[in-house]
Amino acid sequence: RCEHIGIRQIKAGAGSARIEFKPKADVDPAALIAFIQSNPRKHRFDGATTIVAQWDQESPAGRLAAVIALLDQLHRASAEATA
Repeated sequence: RCEHIGIRQIKAGAGSARIEFKPKADVDPAALIAFIQSNPRKHRFDGATTIVAQWDQESPAGRLAAVIALLDQLHRASAEATA
């Protein structure tokens, strides 16, 4: 999933996750903007290549599940934009 949409790195902590995209990621910028706008209280851009997702995930298993769900959302948004 990460490779397909051009994710370079993911850092997930108890309060948030940072998803950094490669400079030439194969993801539709409009899809990312729509994703951020769909839940602006939880998602935001941090610079040109990073998305920050706010959450409350104390356990490592909860963070992993939340990252997988977030990747699924990003992948789906990218696929819908290019369809």
